[in-house]
This record gives sequence, structure tokens and C-alpha cells, in this order.
Amino acid sequence: MLGKAKGTALIEAIRMLRTYRERTVEVLPKELHGYLDQRILKGTWYPESDYLQLLRALSKVIKTPWERLGALSARNDLTTIYANLMRRRHPEEVVTVAPVLWRNYHDTGIETVTTKSRLFRFEIVDFAAVDADYCKCVGGYNRELIEMAGGTVLWLRKVRCTANGDASCIWEYEWTGGPDDGGT
Repeated sequence: MLGKAKGTALIEAIRMLRTYRERTVEVLPKELHGYLDQRILKGTWYPESDYLQLLRALSKVIKTPWERLGALSARNDLTTIYANLMRRRHPEEVVTVAPVLWRNYHDTGIETVTTKSRLFRFEIVDFAAVDADYCKCVGGYNRELIEMAGGTVLWLRKVRCTANGDASCIWEYEWTGGPDDGGT
């Protein structure tokens, strides 16, 4: 099954690619150049494979690692279209919205988040795309989500990855809320 990504996921990446059009056309596959001119609709579903290629081009054009692309995406989403989700302002509450965000952007895959003391465990199963780079992007997105909610990520560990043949992708984040919350 080929997955699809919602237009809201593509818009910012395409906006940035348009800003650097000359460099973009050098690295973006020719069959995807149409994205640079067409109107992207927020509620329309686009091929996930196209989305990954757009992100791959963006990483090259702006010379940014995939983890940073994820962080930039989270910052954009959580200060604009999904800013209302950040009203909770505590990491343990905010991470509960991650599975909802996932469903808003992807038509395949199920994300779950579990919390144990100062450890968040994010897992995605049944996602149609298998891509190690995109996993880095997701890891960076989740880290930024935690940090925008007031947490500090002490370390991130990728436990499993479908790109390595595992059945799911799992990220673990040890975090603290800072000196005023009694956390470690």
C-alpha cells in the first residue's frame, strides 16, 4: 500500500524549495518539479513518496540534517496551525497529541506514546514508507515537541527502525522538566 501525506505537511517544505528554486531544480527529480508551481491544498492527500523526495531535496538545498528538518517542521506546525495544542504546556500532556498529529499528516501508520517516569517512548507501526532519513525527521519533530512543551531532552535513542528490518520504529527520549518541577 502506498501511503499519502496531507497537504499541510508539504506546504512549508515547498515554500522553502520555491525560495531556492534554482538550486531546487538541480536536486529535485524532474517529475516533481510541478510542485514548485502548483497550489498545494491543505486538506488534499499527496503521495508519501513525493513528500519524502521533497524533503530529501530540501535537506540538500538548505544543507540541513534531517533531524533539524523535523525540528523546523514541529516549530512551524506548533506555532501556527496547531498552536492551540501547545496550551497544555507540560511535556507529559503535550506528547499525548503526537498520535493525533501523526493521523493529521499521514494516512498510514499508527503512532503511540507511552510515558514512564522521565522516559517518553514513541512508536510507529504499519507506516507505508520505510526510510531511515525520514525516521530522523520524525525523531527531531518529537524532540522539538517535547522541548516546546517545556521539557529538556537529555538523550534520544532510536530503539527500532523499519529501515533496519524491524516491525516498527521506536524512539525513546529521557527528559527533564527543569529545576523547578522536581524532575531529575
